Amino acid sequence: MDNLLRVLPEDTKAKVNKWEWQGVFAEAQKRSRLDDTKFVQTFNAGVGMVLVVDAVHEAEVKRLLPDVFRLGHLEKLTEKQPSSQGIKPSWEWM
Repeated sequence: MDNLLRVLPEDTKAKVNKWEWQGVFAEAQKRSRLDDTKFVQTFNAGVGMVLVVDAVHEAEVKRLLPDVFRLGHLEKLTEKQPSSQGIKPSWEWM
């Protein structure tokens, strides 16, 4: 998920839905004993690619890419999170 932050505007937060890890990722988390956040930061938990799409285009994207799922949504940051470039983008679980 940290790679997602590279494409977000500085004043944006990604609100990410939790999902059940599948296959090797479920076993990797069990063996690693990492909490959900650290596991996703380390292994991406099976998310190979993230498309950031305006909600008005969601149905069309799902039609073209039937295996995609909605990972979450974006919100404007309300609190100041200082960084050298301004307000730092972030993500959190919903």
